[in-house]
Amino acid sequence: MPAVVTPRPLPAQRCVAAFSLSAGGMDVLDSALAMAGHRPELELHIITAVDDRFGSPLVPVDGGPVNDGYAERVRTALDALVGDALDTRTEAGRALRFHVHARFGEPAEQVLGLARDLHAELILIGSHDHAGRRRSLVGSTAAKVVREAECSVIVVRGKPQS
Repeated sequence: MPAVVTPRPLPAQRCVAAFSLSAGGMDVLDSALAMAGHRPELELHIITAVDDRFGSPLVPVDGGPVNDGYAERVRTALDALVGDALDTRTEAGRALRFHVHARFGEPAEQVLGLARDLHAELILIGSHDHAGRRRSLVGSTAAKVVREAECSVIVVRGKPQS
């Protein structure tokens, strides 16, 4: 007699989505929001890394200190960006549970650290085409996350730049 496999519903998950203005971050955000729109129980955590010397492209440093106050301004800017992205989606998408994080340090370490802290089941991270190459390669940050993550990782390929 053949075995009968009954699919189990997936448990509520915590997903960490790595946002960067360079490595396909908007593609990651779009993918994360689309996934969450189909999974209302998904708890989405969007993280961006802040360089402790140069800050973040989300908020100009303008000669001021790159400190906890600056990181809070980055977090607020990212929160607004996510809110704007949700405004273009359906009512169901607006009810999405999401949290925004801005952490100082090397991006891969910050993504991995947040995923560990939250016991996340999934990480979404962007990849990008490297100039002069015909095929898409996984960037060093994404490669490190894929190698060292304790959970599943989806690498979101960035849309080709025109």
